[in-house]
Amino acid sequence: MTYGYHRMGLLAALANAGSPAVIALVMAWEATARLRHPEVPNALIMIAVAATAVVLNAAIGFRLHRSAKKDMNVRSAYLQMMGMRYRRSASSLRESSSP
Repeated sequence: MTYGYHRMGLLAALANAGSPAVIALVMAWEATARLRHPEVPNALIMIAVAATAVVLNAAIGFRLHRSAKKDMNVRSAYLQMMGMRYRRSASSLRESSSP
């Protein structure tokens, strides 16, 4: 590996470390603006986004499931995704059954 590739790896790591901070600042800025001037949410857009997320999560899960038998890293990602799916389902059921 040459020094040029090493430098690019460091820049990529810096971008990966800095981008969540920038995204968090933008989200905080938008949140304070919405708190100052609230607006009515559009239910159709919310349902469409949620449905899209469910379809994409299912597609990713099926794709990871196929490859999880061959690669330990893919299996780890698959198990983490399934764990998150079950936690979300359990919390949704708990909230819907509470009085």
